[in-house]
Amino acid sequence: MSGLKRHLHALTIANSEFAVTPDEVDRYEVVTISAPGINTAWWASAGTAGTAAEVACVLISEIADWPRNVRFALAGTGVGMAGSLDLVGVDQFGGSVSETLGFGSADNGGTVVGTKVFAAVNSGTLRYGTAVGNGTPAIGFVTGTNCLFGLPLKIGGTTDVVLLSQAVGTGAVAYNGGTVAGFVNTAYHAIRPAATITGTTVINVWVNPTYKSDNTIPRMANLAQQT
Repeated sequence: MSGLKRHLHALTIANSEFAVTPDEVDRYEVVTISAPGINTAWWASAGTAGTAAEVACVLISEIADWPRNVRFALAGTGVGMAGSLDLVGVDQFGGSVSETLGFGSADNGGTVVGTKVFAAVNSGTLRYGTAVGNGTPAIGFVTGTNCLFGLPLKIGGTTDVVLLSQAVGTGAVAYNGGTVAGFVNTAYHAIRPAATITGTTVINVWVNPTYKSDNTIPRMANLAQQT
């Protein structure tokens, strides 16, 4: 309705108890993730270091091409190497998020995939284990089906996602025969791809959100204004 906020002034207050929330509007929100990045070294570098070193990350690209989880790989020359990475940033709604990614003991290094969604990384610290051997880290994007793409709206359950499709250069990719609940992550308001991400991947998501916000949730942050 045009002019609704001029006549019902309570709707102009974002945190008003009368403000309209997505669960009260019967409509589909359509999101398209087109050609997401496959960069294995995107967020930051941490130099090359050896036994028991602690290295502060040097940010390369603070904001992701799309809010998503983090892949941490450490390639080295030692037997029984270990490493961990502490990251601090914000999620797709501008809320603070932090995560520690690590692996215990792997010859010549290892790889671990995070489970939280980062829209931006603000800082990080890499810690090498005690095994002898240098290591070179790569902090970048997840390209497998364990990738999480954060949605720009909050969902109240897996059934909020009413359509989920993926296409690559060779055509459409099936999402478990059409049963998509297992590819929806409600904790971080995210979805997963049905197949490995390539340079031609396109994912379409239709959402009918039932998430009920309350007056304690702040407005979403402007992610382009990271400092």
